[in-house]
Amino acid sequence: MAWNGSTGSSWTGSWWSHSGTQWDAKEEWDAKEEYHTDVASTDVASSSTLGHQPGRSSDGACLDGDASRPRGVPVVGASSKCLRRGGSSRQMSDRVRRQLGQCEADQILKVAGRCAGHVDVSGAVAALQTLARDTSFKTNGKDRRIEGILQILRKPLLSGHGFADIRQFTSVAWALARLHVSDGPLLDGLEQEAMARSPEFSCQELSSISWAFTRLDIASPAVIEKLFKQAAAKLSELSPSQLASLSCLAARAQDAGENLMEMIAANSKPLLPEFTPRDLSSLAWAVASLRASSEEQLMEQLADEAIAKVKDASSMDFANMAWALAEMSMEPDHYTVAVQAEVKKKMRELSSQDLSHWLWAFAKVGIQGDELLEALCSDAIGKASTLTAPDLCSLLWSISKQPASVDGVLVDALAQRTAAIASQFSGQQLAQAMSAFSRLQKVDAPLLEAVSAAVRANLRDFTPADVAGLAWSLAQTGGEDRPLMQAVCSEAKRRLNAFSLHELTGMASACATASHLDRGLMQSIAAELVHGSSIAQLSPQDVSKVTWACSKLMYMDERLTAVLSEACVTHIAEFQPAHLANILWSCAKITNKSEQLIDALCGTSMGLIEDFNGQNLANTVWAIATLNFTVTEKMEAFITQTIKKIKEFGPQGLANTSWAFAKMEQKFDELMDAIAEEAKAKANEFEPQNLSNTAWAFATLRIESQDLMMTISEKVIAKVNKCSCRDIASTSWAFARIHMPNPELVTAMSGVALQRVSEFEAKGLSNTAWALATLGTKDCVLMNTLASAVMRKINECWSSGTTKLEDLATDLNGLTWAMEHAGFLTDDLSKTILNLMRSLGRAKDIEMSRPNRPPPAKIETVAPEDHPGDVPILREDLPDMCCIHKPAGWEVDNQDAGGGPWMSGWLMEQFKINDVPIVHYEEHQFGMVQRLDIPSSGLILVGKTWEGFYTLKWQLQTGKLTREYVLLVHNWVALDGRVNERSFAEKATEGDVAPAQIRVVAHLRREDEEDVQLSLVVMSVQKNRRGDLRTHFVGAGHPTVADGKYSEREAYLRDREWCSRKFMHCYRLQWQDSKDVVRDCLEPLPHDLRESLAKLKPRGEESAAAVREWLDGKKPRPWQSYANLQGLDCDG
Repeated sequence: MAWNGSTGSSWTGSWWSHSGTQWDAKEEWDAKEEYHTDVASTDVASSSTLGHQPGRSSDGACLDGDASRPRGVPVVGASSKCLRRGGSSRQMSDRVRRQLGQCEADQILKVAGRCAGHVDVSGAVAALQTLARDTSFKTNGKDRRIEGILQILRKPLLSGHGFADIRQFTSVAWALARLHVSDGPLLDGLEQEAMARSPEFSCQELSSISWAFTRLDIASPAVIEKLFKQAAAKLSELSPSQLASLSCLAARAQDAGENLMEMIAANSKPLLPEFTPRDLSSLAWAVASLRASSEEQLMEQLADEAIAKVKDASSMDFANMAWALAEMSMEPDHYTVAVQAEVKKKMRELSSQDLSHWLWAFAKVGIQGDELLEALCSDAIGKASTLTAPDLCSLLWSISKQPASVDGVLVDALAQRTAAIASQFSGQQLAQAMSAFSRLQKVDAPLLEAVSAAVRANLRDFTPADVAGLAWSLAQTGGEDRPLMQAVCSEAKRRLNAFSLHELTGMASACATASHLDRGLMQSIAAELVHGSSIAQLSPQDVSKVTWACSKLMYMDERLTAVLSEACVTHIAEFQPAHLANILWSCAKITNKSEQLIDALCGTSMGLIEDFNGQNLANTVWAIATLNFTVTEKMEAFITQTIKKIKEFGPQGLANTSWAFAKMEQKFDELMDAIAEEAKAKANEFEPQNLSNTAWAFATLRIESQDLMMTISEKVIAKVNKCSCRDIASTSWAFARIHMPNPELVTAMSGVALQRVSEFEAKGLSNTAWALATLGTKDCVLMNTLASAVMRKINECWSSGTTKLEDLATDLNGLTWAMEHAGFLTDDLSKTILNLMRSLGRAKDIEMSRPNRPPPAKIETVAPEDHPGDVPILREDLPDMCCIHKPAGWEVDNQDAGGGPWMSGWLMEQFKINDVPIVHYEEHQFGMVQRLDIPSSGLILVGKTWEGFYTLKWQLQTGKLTREYVLLVHNWVALDGRVNERSFAEKATEGDVAPAQIRVVAHLRREDEEDVQLSLVVMSVQKNRRGDLRTHFVGAGHPTVADGKYSEREAYLRDREWCSRKFMHCYRLQWQDSKDVVRDCLEPLPHDLRESLAKLKPRGEESAAAVREWLDGKKPRPWQSYANLQGLDCDG
């Protein structure tokens, strides 16, 4: 199966295969039908060469039921009364037997149906043989009208009495195989009969039984052992054709047949010149089916012998040999040349069946002869109107597999012919045809109408395999005919208990592929799988299919999930890369976070990582990221394989892989460079979603790949009208995140956003507004339209209860920042937003006061005693908010992972969950409103209620929350105010205002290094982008003292000689509480910073006076009360 992450995915099994073997393997048994017709005829005919025995006619039909009946076997259906006019039952039976011996196939069904009670076993065998020889009846072999004949044959097989004549037994086996009969009890009886009579088998009978059992897929260990034991004893007596038949049964037995295959191969090599082309292709098929790599020499000899006998070979012989060579990964050029030469010679003589065989061989071996393919297709066009259903299906499959494009005229002709004779198709053939047309992208209304009519007329006669196959084929067409798909699903549900495990999982997969959720059917399938005793027999492919189907349809069933998870863990060693990747993808879609299952899947995947193709790699990493699992310690092998196979990745694989690493916050430069290069090369193939996801991933990781982002912008502009609202929001956010203005892109996205504003979700609208504001839009109409839409969507979502309250508050918070940053936040809009924020907060407070509130996540806090030093101090405690002094070394944001104790842990100890629940929830930042870096100290605000928290958030975004800092920076800051006139922050553009206003209160020097100049400044911040403050000072030439992140390493180390930490302290906060009362809090300079400041030498008396004020430990003054240096000590 294959998943588009998003994908997912499609399942490509072939439902019209016999017993699970894919039809595209082109089984050798199709090729051998004519040959084994002769074998069976010989067996049956041999009874007449013995002379007329009493009571038996030359055609093998019993004339006298009693005389010919073996002991203990009654005449089936004998009646004491005649059906008509009082004649004796024996006379009636004699008349029926004679009719059966003389009837054509279409008449047999009528005779057998009306007079089944007067037919004994011999008559039933004769009738069955006649039907099996009739090619027009062959495809209807599973027709329920032969039930009467099968009922007669069940009596000797199921009673244990068996057949009187062993030749009768082999004839029945041959006929059942020719008709593809899938009657379980009957085949079980056949198996038991074979085990009992195997010592009696001659070489010819052993060959015929081997052929029949292979076709019927009878391969139980007991019967295989008996047959193989008998075969080994007679191996030297077997003819080439008999060796070929036996090899195919050995191939069907797989592991159990390997030893016998070695003996067959050894005995066959000296006899190869005597093999017919049919025998050669049969033996080649068997060797390839077993993947017997040790027999490559034999395969080469078979191919050479086939070339030598090319004039006698049929097209099917070539096709089967081509399949075998392809399966063995052998490409002998001389065989390919011979194939093409033979086709050219026989072009005018080819039948429609020959055409399909040749085209199939071309597809399998990969022959790229355009001229020859064109000639074959041209010939097929002329024969299209005369094709029968079987030939039509074979030809359709063959041309749908061609590596080169096929003439549209031929496809149209085949579609017309299919529509014309659709009523003659079996269920299997309809499935075949629709699947081929899907690959050929030819599913038009007349074709669908004809197929739909044929299906509806005969659906009750379809086998479970036909129903499942048809469902899959309809799914491949895109599920356009929903009523027909529903009818097929209803039929499947009606007799689901007759479906095999493979058919059950196939139905689920078909529904998922067609995005057709029939909940009743899925419940029935789940029940069959959960309560069935054979759940352990699910193959890896079946587990993969049904897991994928449940996830694709978002069908949740805890019992089924548990059973599938157990099956995965139990059989994990048997899984192939595709199965592992698909199941991981499915777990991610339905959020199945079973640690045992995920660990098993990830561990096994890493062991097989070299065998993963591009899609498997992309699906796996996407799933790991979606499930929030990390396998960092094993990522090296994964990354190596991804880079190695990057050319295999399609647009979705590239986008999903980059998205996954961004989601896991794992930045690997070599990998991302490889993805960027491949994405640029394949940009024309990217859909808008692939473009937006890739841009989002690179922006999230802050990778500024100019070439890639420019390529993405060009493609987005070209496809902007095809972009979804989410694509617009993600793309605009990505370019804003890395500060990459693109006026043309902004204009294109703005136009689409304005036209489709009603289609956006609240989050998308908020993110788009934020991004456009960041990218510098000045479109008043657009921004106000977005603002109105956000407000409307938030109210709608709140009323309907479809979105979490905190998510709505986040969207509103983003809108506030965007409108203020763009300069369009009016007083009325600001007040409206604040009222809505407070209302959301009050609603959240009510929600979280209830006893059934969700429990907070467990957080492993770092104990304060592990980090001796100052502890936080509660400076102002209000009912809905508080102000706290954070000492240096404490972490505000748990994601910083800097090793210090967490403020969240202190808050949870300070306030109990029933009193102040918000500080116990990480998803609400524990109530903390603003960040303060670990090395910094100062005041922070904490919301104690959600109403208080959202009120403070609104003030932070609108500049109503004033923060004032004292900093020590390098070099003497000029007193001309230039640093306050514009922004020097990283990525600042011309016209950007300074993120803060400063006043220089002192110029200083190092006592021991007077050339080191420093400035003590106070700073007022009302609104800024995170990170702008420090980069602003760095850009202006004044990095903060002891700032390990933004200072040069040598300067940082020199600073640390006399200053223990970054010299930055938030000394004052001013805000409004929930009653709009202005609050003010001040915090003196901590003792460690006072000690550092005391080591410095003021430049003059003006500076010295300012320094003394900070060193005395008293509460500082508000920023506006500090005067800038007047320059009185410039020369001091």
